[in-house]
Amino acid sequence: MEWSTYPAIKAGSKNSRLSNRMPEAKKEFYKSGPIDSIKQYLMMDEKNWHEGKWSEQSIKDHFNEMKRVLLNAIKSDEGGV
Repeated sequence: MEWSTYPAIKAGSKNSRLSNRMPEAKKEFYKSGPIDSIKQYLMMDEKNWHEGKWSEQSIKDHFNEMKRVLLNAIKSDEGGV
């Protein structure tokens, strides 16, 4: 899968609609439609859920994965600018 297939920013109306929902509700919402960002893609990935729940460990794992993705993007961009 290529990250470039996901937009970086989602529409304001969708962001507003989903911002107050718990992760489980967001997961249900995204089952029926496209994922809007890398962050959402990683968050909705089943391997990041512990025992089917978005737990404290899930949050820590998601943070570390996002940090890895962002740092890799910065590193790959440093040589091309």
